[in-house]
Formats: sequence, C-alpha cells, structure tokens
Amino acid sequence: MGCKFCQTPVFCNKPNIISLESIERVLAYYKQQGINVVLIEDENFGCNRKHADAVVELLDKYQMVWGCMARADYLRNKIDDWADMREKNGRKVAGFGGAAIGIENLHQERLDQMKKKEGTEDILETVRMLQARGLGTVGYYMIGFEEDTEESLREDIAKLAALKLDITQICVITPLPQTPMWTEIEEKFGIWDHDYHHHDGKHMVWNHPHIRPEEFPKILDWSFKKVHPWSAPIRTSGRVWSNAYRYGGWAGVKEVFSYITRANKFDWNAGLRLLDVSGN
Repeated sequence: MGCKFCQTPVFCNKPNIISLESIERVLAYYKQQGINVVLIEDENFGCNRKHADAVVELLDKYQMVWGCMARADYLRNKIDDWADMREKNGRKVAGFGGAAIGIENLHQERLDQMKKKEGTEDILETVRMLQARGLGTVGYYMIGFEEDTEESLREDIAKLAALKLDITQICVITPLPQTPMWTEIEEKFGIWDHDYHHHDGKHMVWNHPHIRPEEFPKILDWSFKKVHPWSAPIRTSGRVWSNAYRYGGWAGVKEVFSYITRANKFDWNAGLRLLDVSGN
C-alpha cells in the first residue's frame, strides 16, 4: 500500500497467494486435531479480494472461529457479510470473531505523512462497526511523531483508551532499514542508535525533537496502563461469554470453556520435541 514505515515491500514487493488447496489441507488437519480457532496474522489479507473471499468460504466450511488482520477500508465492506455468515445453515457458534486494525494515529495529517491512504474517521467507524456487532477489536498505534510531546501524548492516549479496544498495541516509531521512513528520519533528525536489538518498537533510536529517548519507556508504561485498565479483561471476557451463549446457548459456553482448558493444558515442550523429531 506504500506506507512509509512498512518494511514488507523491501523483501516482498508483490504479494503471493497460498493455494486454496494447501489452505484446505491445513484446515482439514486442524479440524481432525480439534482445533477450531484460526487467526490470520497477515497485513496483506484482502489485497487479493477474490482469494480472501475464497479463504473465508473455506473457514466457514470447516466451521472455524476466526479473525484477521486487515485494512479498515477492506473490513468495512465485509463486516456485515462475515458476521451474518455465523447464522448460515444453522451453524451459530463458529464464524468471524473480530479483527486487528492499524489505527496508527488519531491525527489525519500524520496518517497522510506516512502515506497510510486511509481516513482517521473511516478507521474509527470500522472499529465502531465491529464493536456494534459484538466482535473482537485489536488496534495498532504509533507514538513518537516529530510533533509529539509528553503533554500531547497524554491527550491522544486518553482518546485511544476511550475506544475500549480489547487489545491495543502501542509502538514507538522505529525507522526500519531500507524504508522511506528510515531515509527521511536519518536525513532530518539523525538515527543515533544502530543496535538493532533496540529497533523493536519500544525504544526511541533517533533524535526526537521534543522527547528524550529515556522518557519513552515511562511513556509506554503509562500508555499501556491507560488503554488496559483493570476492567478491560472483565469487559472482554463478558463479551466473549455472552456471545458464546447468544449464538450457541450452553453448547457455545462449553465450546469456549474447552478452548481455555485445552490451551492451559498444552505441553509446549512436547510440541517442540515433536517438531525436532519431524525435522520441521
């Protein structure tokens, strides 16, 4: 899409689809193993809309509960259709469960600076549509724009917290090598920290004009506390359990409970040993 901060075009300048046959083999195997939840963690989901639609049909065919990472402009046209599929053919428990969206910032001029090619209000409308349907919401947000100050960030984070997302990821703006953002920041401000262990979205590695690098860990700390208050897990849990009962009755509640118990019993060491034996 041309966002200045994104490193994906550096190593993959043209998205390639995974064949539907391959995806179906995976879903069939998941179903055999009792795995009923799929998360599509690919920011390019929806770029090939015909292929994405076919993937959604497969997810529905195998009665998966699923969510995806996608652009707001793509989601807005799909939320109602995907949510309605939950009731198709009497299968009420499985289906679209929510989405992760790159909000990035609440100021339109900053989205324009990054060539985000989306409107702030359009993004927020997509969030409201998801929440109105009782669907999960994950938002990605950036701090550390050159205009940011500690005072302005407190105001912005308060507005971000008011969205009441289920999960909010906040990252310090980090210029990644070979991106347009790297070139611009290097030329305008200078990048002082070239230890790539610090290029993780949690450290300020360039000369910010208003906030010292050592202040950002503290800013992140109070930002996360603001967007994830003690009530957030209760709010999200209430939505999940109420939806489970709404769409599936006690069978739906039992299904969600099974996810929790199986996840807590999963033996990660045994899984790693299995991977070692298989050579994958």
